[in-house]
Amino acid sequence: MVCSNLQDGININLGSGNKVINNTVFSNYNYGIYAYQNSGNNIASNAVFSNRLAGIYVYGNGVTSQSNIVCSNVIYGSYTSAGIDVNDSDHLDIFRNLVRNNQTFNIRVQGGVDKSTNVRIINNTIYKSANEDGISWQTASWGEVYNNIIISNGSGAGDYGIASSSSGTVYVGYNVIDCNFSGPTNGTGLVFVTNYFTDPLVNISADFSITNSSSPAVDN
Repeated sequence: MVCSNLQDGININLGSGNKVINNTVFSNYNYGIYAYQNSGNNIASNAVFSNRLAGIYVYGNGVTSQSNIVCSNVIYGSYTSAGIDVNDSDHLDIFRNLVRNNQTFNIRVQGGVDKSTNVRIINNTIYKSANEDGISWQTASWGEVYNNIIISNGSGAGDYGIASSSSGTVYVGYNVIDCNFSGPTNGTGLVFVTNYFTDPLVNISADFSITNSSSPAVDN
């Protein structure tokens, strides 16, 4: 249990090949888990909640973090920021996470000195960001958003399920996208395959499991 620190809960600084697995990280003043200028790390199966800044932050700061994995985490309740925040990251896989009820974006991908590229967001459930898009793609050069359930994000005009302000290309396919405040998708650089704009039939009051075999999220 990692809680109530005055800085980050867990900080991986200039490291490689680290595993951050099966932790409960909450109520820290800065980030829940902060991976800075590093490569080959696996951040998996953590419960990350109620941190002031992003639950998980992967940041290259002009160097570009490479080949990191963020998977099977439950991330919620970041009370001034995103659930997962990505900046200057190459070959990052974000998959099988439940990201819900964060104050701004549930997932944001951006780039400063170096654009983020080869970022894949696959098989996540993304629910009810408070004030921004479910997934926001900003100044990132290439990526994929596939097989996600993206529902009920945002609370005002301009809040979408998936939004992009990037000049890069983001392939969007086989997602179930429903009930986002301003609509399912918006912006530049989005290349659509097949998506489903309907109720995914999941149990939002419990574990977000699929409640009906006819759900469009089955075998997508």
